Amino acid sequence: MFFVISLLSIGVSLWQTDMLWIKQNNLEPGQIKSINQDLHSDNMTDLGNLQSTFCNENKATRDLTLNLRPWQRNEICIAFTNTSKIAIPISFGFAEGSVSNDWVPKCQLTTTGNIFAKSIKGTISTGINIPANGSITQRFTYVANKNSSGGIFGCFGYEINKQETLKEGNLFLIIPRKVWYIQVNITWSVYNFWRLDDMKDTYTEKRNTIYSIIAAILALWILITIFQKDPKKEKYPSKK
Repeated sequence: MFFVISLLSIGVSLWQTDMLWIKQNNLEPGQIKSINQDLHSDNMTDLGNLQSTFCNENKATRDLTLNLRPWQRNEICIAFTNTSKIAIPISFGFAEGSVSNDWVPKCQLTTTGNIFAKSIKGTISTGINIPANGSITQRFTYVANKNSSGGIFGCFGYEINKQETLKEGNLFLIIPRKVWYIQVNITWSVYNFWRLDDMKDTYTEKRNTIYSIIAAILALWILITIFQKDPKKEKYPSKK
């Protein structure tokens, strides 16, 4: 009975949605109308004002290839440039990719929780503001799985972080995004210096905190040294 009621509820909801769309387009029930989907987006202009490239090894490239050993890591550097006079907010993420039989690369829509995104070390931000007439660089770390081998294909994509609206007369909501492709080649034996890399990453990420702690310890040591001097010490030594 519950299953039947659920099906009826879904049917009623879909019927109400269809009827609403029919009324908005001035159609009579049973009438056929050709829809010319407008591919324009509210955020198309802002997206066009943004340019991005990979910047690994200080080289600007459209796509990126990483050659790693299992359990090795490598930095992914991405540079954004905003040519407009206003700051532009974007949301971004990593997705799994594939190559079709005719060698056309494709990216999945999901940018969170997928296998490729899980290989990005640590928690990363999913949105930033690109300053007006300015540039900004984002750096991530890809960690090759210990049991991985062969080629792995992924994507980095971003879109404008502003709400899109469904245009009158359109059937679909268009949300444009830009994507760049990442090819990861994993070969040879397991990389055994990952603990040293962990220490380097920890130092890099917490360098300012470490410096602050060292400065605080030195300041405390200086104060203790000053106040430990004996104020009652005789100015002139006593004669026997």
